[in-house]
Amino acid sequence: MKLVIHIGIHKTGTSALQGFLHTNRERLRDRGIWYEPPEGHKNHTLRVFEFRPGETYSPDAFRARLNVAADEGCPVYLMSSEVFVQRPFDIEAFAHSIDGFETEVIAYLRAPDDFVVSAYNQTVRGKNARTIPLRDKIGPDPTYRRQLSNWMRSQWELTLAPYDRKQWPNGSIFLDFLSMLHVLPDGLDIEPRQDDENRSLPAPLIEVLRAANIVGIAGEQRVSLIRELRELGRSRPDLYPEAELLTAAERRAYRAIFAEHVEAYRPFYRPGFDETFLLPS
Repeated sequence: MKLVIHIGIHKTGTSALQGFLHTNRERLRDRGIWYEPPEGHKNHTLRVFEFRPGETYSPDAFRARLNVAADEGCPVYLMSSEVFVQRPFDIEAFAHSIDGFETEVIAYLRAPDDFVVSAYNQTVRGKNARTIPLRDKIGPDPTYRRQLSNWMRSQWELTLAPYDRKQWPNGSIFLDFLSMLHVLPDGLDIEPRQDDENRSLPAPLIEVLRAANIVGIAGEQRVSLIRELRELGRSRPDLYPEAELLTAAERRAYRAIFAEHVEAYRPFYRPGFDETFLLPS
């Protein structure tokens, strides 16, 4: 049995992709893809927590689950969770648990400037209700080195795919991911869905929410505000056609930072990967 591990990265459509896999899990199993997150969940984050030091640390239980799928004759066991790239994930214990299984690791790379903006958008909308402007705080690492370094050094095959609609079949990340699994989309539900909690707000509206965070709007009032801002952004996209959180120069600067490390990623690119969307223009 082959093990395919989708590790994200964050802000690369992972939640939408996990929802797609969960919706189609029974049909995928009929095609030899075993995607079975814990009951009530769409991803394998709880499984990955078993490889964090502490009372839930149970790599042997995880291997037992793999053996169940193998005994069923399923050729591919598929997992997806962004927690694979978060510390303190114990990659050595994970390696012990999957010893003997052919393993492939898949991650998507997003343009670093888009990644930083999307991450900022999420932190303003999130539980911590960020109040600091994007430019006043060091954001997430636009080079991805912290998230990918352990996987690049691992013994498993790592495939880096482009988070770039121009390089996806019919502009669909679902079809793109299926192509890497060598699964045809016939009969699968491939309608795009995105949970509201993961949908970014237009630049002016996310700044409105940040201002609301500053004045202390909380609880049901904040929930209602976010809901109304989402509806406004959805119903009137014409109001914000050119709004940006970063200038063109700032976007080039983030891409230049990534470009300093691009040589390390090239050996892992999927065949046909066009890196243009990642680099300064």
